[in-house]
Amino acid sequence: MSFLTEEDIRQYFIDDRNYALWESMVNQFRIGVNDDYKIYQLDYQDENSDVYILTDKMYNKSLFTHELLHLKLRSKGLNTAAYFETFSQDVFRFSALTICNCIEHVLFFDDFVEMGYPEETFVMDYNNQEYNINEAIKIYSDVKALDDQAILKLVIFYLYWTFKNEEYMGIDRTLSLNWLKKVESKLLTSCNKMYEEIISLDLESADVQNRFNVLISKYLRRRY
Repeated sequence: MSFLTEEDIRQYFIDDRNYALWESMVNQFRIGVNDDYKIYQLDYQDENSDVYILTDKMYNKSLFTHELLHLKLRSKGLNTAAYFETFSQDVFRFSALTICNCIEHVLFFDDFVEMGYPEETFVMDYNNQEYNINEAIKIYSDVKALDDQAILKLVIFYLYWTFKNEEYMGIDRTLSLNWLKKVESKLLTSCNKMYEEIISLDLESADVQNRFNVLISKYLRRRY
């Protein structure tokens, strides 16, 4: 894997809006930036210091800043994915990690906008179209038929956080959330409680990871 030079990184990805954030992150992590990837993504090489930021040759400052904000959460001691331990199937892992990713988006979306980046550029590399409600209904129907309450809860929380993440970025997901309320009102109540706790999480706390783990354990298992 080849990496951009420091000069290239500053030319393509750094501006007055994210300069301070970039300087803070490079003082805490050894960061390699590659420009041969399809979407923008963090690739952690070492738990404490080494990380690659995978980008493309469109050199999008908004998406680069998005990844820096994910990294900023890690710099505060928060690794949302660390809560989960094992998965029996890849689909459960995907659902759990999507929940984590959406949680992080909610935690730093306001920072992204306050830095001066347009909200519509927040996840533009994800082809961020509204989640097709018919697809969500099919997923729900298939999981409901399994008659496994723990897996059903995981999937409902996955759908909720997908909807809530998009709503937070200005997409109207009222119909989708109303559908969840209709089919699983108790679980939706739990989802909303989890959301309220998440947005109140003290990211400056010295034990933020433990606080996060305790919070999530109220709603989801560590193994699936």
